Amino acid sequence: MKKQTKTPWVNIVLAMIAFLSIGFMIGSMLYFTIQKTTYEAQIRTSKQQTKALENQILDAKKDTQPGVSSATEVLNTFFNGYYTYNTQSEYDSRTKRLKTVATDDVLKDEKVFQADPYKKVKQLDLQSTFKELNFFPTNVSASEVTGYVYVAYSANYANKNAGNSQALFLITYDRTTKQLSKVQGQGELSLNSDSKLYE
Repeated sequence: MKKQTKTPWVNIVLAMIAFLSIGFMIGSMLYFTIQKTTYEAQIRTSKQQTKALENQILDAKKDTQPGVSSATEVLNTFFNGYYTYNTQSEYDSRTKRLKTVATDDVLKDEKVFQADPYKKVKQLDLQSTFKELNFFPTNVSASEVTGYVYVAYSANYANKNAGNSQALFLITYDRTTKQLSKVQGQGELSLNSDSKLYE
């Protein structure tokens, strides 16, 4: 029996198939390598952009946040001392307790610290407790912070159930002295005992 031999065209076709297969493999490897490199470059660029944005935000906070944070701390100290008292003597001595966080102009302002010549706090057995506040800055500069403060407090008298109220103030905080240089009442709103502030 004669041994069959492959014709030249068959060899050419096989060679072309092998060449195309190798070329496809090499092309695929190059494609995925390029895609990976491009993807990694995009990730690096995205990380760099994110880092740059974070730095910008941090820089902005450095300019404003310290003043706002410091003002909020002083406001909490001030209004806690202002609205928390259980006796007549505690009510009368509020200005003495708040000397470190408010200027003399604020402490001597009779619209803020109203006199109680008839000792109504004692007569009515009035008690008051500071609850919380929310500060909304309207302007922050290198020297001062101004804004509005919503203050929540509860008050009761003669063993009656405490009633919740909130008051609005316009304030100025001096960043140099770390004191409130202006406190102006803007009005009060009485709430029911189960009311929630800032809903």
